[in-house]
Amino acid sequence: MNLVNLTATEILSCSTATTEQLVTALLLRIAQSDVQAWVHVDQNLLLSQAHKLDGLSRDKRQALHGVPVGVKDIFYTEGMPTQHNSPLYKSAAPAIDAAIVSVLKSAGALVLGKTTTTEFASVLTGPTPPTRNAHDATRTPGGSSSGSAAAVAALQVPIALGTQTIGSIIRPASFNGIFGFKPTWGAISREGVKVCSINLDTIGFFTRSVADLDLLADVVQLRDDNPPGLFRVAGATIGMCRTHMWDRAGPGTKSAMELGKRLLQDSGAIVEDVELPSEFESVTRFHTHIFRSDAKSAFLNEWIRGKDGLDPTLVEMVENPNVSHREYLAALDGLAQLRREFDGIASKFDVICAPSVVDEAPVGLSNTGDSIMCGIWTALHVPVVNVPGLSSSRGFSTTIPAKYTPRILLNALLFASSLHAGKTVLGFEVGVFWITMRVLACGGFGVLVWEGWTGQLAKRKSIEWSVLGTASLLVFVQQACLFTAVALFSHFASLWLESLWTTSAPRKAMTVVLAWLLCIISDTHLSSANVWRFLPGYGALLCHALSSTALNHTFGVLSPSLGTTFTISASAFGACVFALPFYLFRTVLLDFPSTPALPLTSLLALPFLAFTLLILSPITARSLNQLSFTPQHFALSYPTTAASAAILGSLAFSQFPTWTDFAVAVLLYIGMQPERTDAFPAAPRTPTSRLIRSYLKTILSNPESRKIFYFLMLNMAYMLVQMLYGVWTNSLGLISDAIHMAFDCMAIGVGLFASVMATWEPNERFTYGYGRIETLSGFANGIFLILISIFIVFEAIQRILEPPEMNTSQLLLVSSLGLAVNLFGMVTRIRMAAGIRMDMTMRLRRKAMAILMEATGIVMLKAMNIATLNIVAHARTNMTMTTGMITLTVMRTKMAMATHTLIPQRRPQRHIPTVTGAALHVHPHTPHLQDIATPITPNYRFGVDEHYQTHHEHEHVPNLHNPAQTPSHEGHSHNMRGVFLHVMADTLGSVGVIISTLLIQFYGWTGFDPIASLFIAVLIAASVIPLVIDTGRVLCLDVSDRDATIETALAELKSIEGVASFSAPRFWPKDATTMIGSIHIQLAASAASFDPAGPHSNKRKTFVQLDRVVDRVDGLLRGRISGLEELTIQVED
Repeated sequence: MNLVNLTATEILSCSTATTEQLVTALLLRIAQSDVQAWVHVDQNLLLSQAHKLDGLSRDKRQALHGVPVGVKDIFYTEGMPTQHNSPLYKSAAPAIDAAIVSVLKSAGALVLGKTTTTEFASVLTGPTPPTRNAHDATRTPGGSSSGSAAAVAALQVPIALGTQTIGSIIRPASFNGIFGFKPTWGAISREGVKVCSINLDTIGFFTRSVADLDLLADVVQLRDDNPPGLFRVAGATIGMCRTHMWDRAGPGTKSAMELGKRLLQDSGAIVEDVELPSEFESVTRFHTHIFRSDAKSAFLNEWIRGKDGLDPTLVEMVENPNVSHREYLAALDGLAQLRREFDGIASKFDVICAPSVVDEAPVGLSNTGDSIMCGIWTALHVPVVNVPGLSSSRGFSTTIPAKYTPRILLNALLFASSLHAGKTVLGFEVGVFWITMRVLACGGFGVLVWEGWTGQLAKRKSIEWSVLGTASLLVFVQQACLFTAVALFSHFASLWLESLWTTSAPRKAMTVVLAWLLCIISDTHLSSANVWRFLPGYGALLCHALSSTALNHTFGVLSPSLGTTFTISASAFGACVFALPFYLFRTVLLDFPSTPALPLTSLLALPFLAFTLLILSPITARSLNQLSFTPQHFALSYPTTAASAAILGSLAFSQFPTWTDFAVAVLLYIGMQPERTDAFPAAPRTPTSRLIRSYLKTILSNPESRKIFYFLMLNMAYMLVQMLYGVWTNSLGLISDAIHMAFDCMAIGVGLFASVMATWEPNERFTYGYGRIETLSGFANGIFLILISIFIVFEAIQRILEPPEMNTSQLLLVSSLGLAVNLFGMVTRIRMAAGIRMDMTMRLRRKAMAILMEATGIVMLKAMNIATLNIVAHARTNMTMTTGMITLTVMRTKMAMATHTLIPQRRPQRHIPTVTGAALHVHPHTPHLQDIATPITPNYRFGVDEHYQTHHEHEHVPNLHNPAQTPSHEGHSHNMRGVFLHVMADTLGSVGVIISTLLIQFYGWTGFDPIASLFIAVLIAASVIPLVIDTGRVLCLDVSDRDATIETALAELKSIEGVASFSAPRFWPKDATTMIGSIHIQLAASAASFDPAGPHSNKRKTFVQLDRVVDRVDGLLRGRISGLEELTIQVED
């Protein structure tokens, strides 16, 4: 038996080996496998302590009797040096143990030695050589706790201690392929540990088994509110959270997430994707602010003792942390609020899985790897376990799983056969349209049979129909373009398009372009006549690549909720539905030549084409989506497809490849070959690209706005078709409807952008926020639409007087499809408006709450056999509300200078429960006036306001203790109202075009078309004029419609005790539903002031209590004037 292989639990159950034998074996292992993980090991002391432990009787042995433990060299250890890898502590030898070391020793553990760390566990420098990765000495072992992680992974110790400020437990555990456990922040005492950040640093463990983690949790008494039970994967609800940093994930991490998801599903778990709200993008910024501020105080002592002996980075942290006190407090508050929000998200799941690292461990020891995937969980104070599951020394599997190889080979063979068969059928001059319609019809019929057999539709509770409609349209376009494309270009369309799109690999892009040029030269022989002949085919090839790329993204949205098979099958059926109107109009209303007779074998090829192209190929590609971008998968699938196309073409279809085909195949292989990307450098992006990505992420994170976004894409595609066909047929009705649809798309885009801006907080420049952008967009849209209406009216009158010739062959088809699109949009936007009302209500509630205290509990995790992932457990949170403050501006009649008074709001006191294992952070809640993060003013910062710092820095915003409630009958903003009116006018306009087309076909007079245009123009004007009037009144600050309500409310003010009179009442609208007000009130003197015989007659005039009067005035005005969101009350005596 090899003792070094034993885990802690196995050591405790082993009765044949002594502690002294185990220590001897570990010391020999350290000498033989030197990964430079140890900075201090005292062999004689260890053997002496091991001998003493062996001498203890059974009844005196504790839970960790004889288990060796490695301790990171920032923990105090009695009798051993603690140097922090710094020359300032070269000879430091603490006389006491750190609290956690003492706990482990009390449980019978044996401290084997001190493991290597970076200088103060913060920077890469230090006199001690860096640790090596336990599996590949050329790669980094991870962060500051890498010595402990490498020692455990190299079988030099079964358990080791580490700390995590950003990702120094999870990252080394992942890179070294072991278990790493970061408990909830504060769960383990940090007494006797040199911390970098008192608000972030967390003590954790490295082991080689989950059983060891369970054992350690019992020793250090990590307990949740509920007693731990047996965790079963089958039936558990597990969330897959890719976080906002997923765009930085490499192929290894993507493989781990996909593999882990499949294994969990195969084990019977319910796996759901977890989308973190856009607010969580601020976690990294908050984390950085807290770390820099805490580091200044953490290293101030060392800076004073020996500044010259510190790394320049640490000196800079102390001298110039670049974080203001206000930013520091705002970061603490922001993370506290996000922890509460994450607590609500996590409560829906038993476990949440997230990526541990960006990708495989980078080459070299000068880089510890990107910790971006770990920092979010450190900042949120949640417990995390790294679960290893991939066996490659490079961090992820280098071979394709055996069960996928036959599917890849079969798919490549059938795909090549299908394209050859399709080309053969096209040889009978049936046309691309004919074969596309029939392939889609076969696919649709097959999906109907499959649905009737399995009943999958009834099992789907909610389907995003707008996204599914977009996917169906993309399948239709993709298949229509496919039959003009060639195998290698079409089967790997996304890869060669990505090579052209990626500017960071110009050589690959040039290789793909060279392949294109070689194909074009071979086909056209540099003849201009041949160029025009082959141009539609190459255009279709490009369109196929674009639609395939868009379809991959759309499938990525639908597949997590509907499943891959159902998504692809439903999209195929939807494409069949899209094709049906084209087929009916082409065969019924238009006079096309009859189809030539085809052999039976050619007709039998249609179901084969439908199954291969619509079902098998996309399902295979989607199920291997995370592996399809690895060199291993490409190296197998590409040659198989190329060989199948060449061999089957020669043997079965008499189509022999030429030398040009072989040259193009080689060029495409070079140009599309996926490379191993460096997982850690961030891709350079311009500020504009970051903004666009941020906007899209915000839009797609909300189900309602996501539906509108996909409808916008659908609407824009149809608008382009309608415009082109209107120009071709010379139909003013169609052109005017397309122009109106273009402005409709603009209105949708503005509405989506407004939904992004609605998430931006008010700042010093825009003190009321960005809500009025909706009013401005509604007003601008209305003005533009009125101008367009006037233009259409003049053009229509001219055409009525001089009717032009028109081609109405497929006008009815195009206008009917437009009606379907608009009807679909009406339903989608009605749902969106309801969702926005609910979202606004929740936002107002969140703004009215402040968090004083947050305590996190511990969740015990049991064994799970999945890939290398973070397991983020749900941390319970207890909260109490802070006592609020209101600010009053007290003005004297004859003085220009204002004084300020703080008046505490009276609230019942609450009992704050005692919290164990968590720090209580209390500070005066200040308004969040950190650097503005809004993209409109990216470089704008708050100036230093001495007046604010003097009088308001520790105050709450006035009059927010009783926020106005938005009336339930007022819902739609001007922007959403304009959007809905756009769609209604579009729908009626499409009806007008259909009616005019039918009248032209029956009566032959083209004047019906401009009459329909007049009808559309009138509808546009009628729909937007009320909107322009309403938005104009808001922009002009007109509240005439509420004059009576305001005057009634003001008349009641004199009935309030303590109010003598009021002056300067001003009220104006903020947006469609809310108002802002300002008023001066004059206080009435108290009764004692008018009693000349009273005991206080010789004293100055007194007044009724200020806070009571202001509360009553505030409550009366907010209660009487609906939508009064903000009110400023100035008090005068």
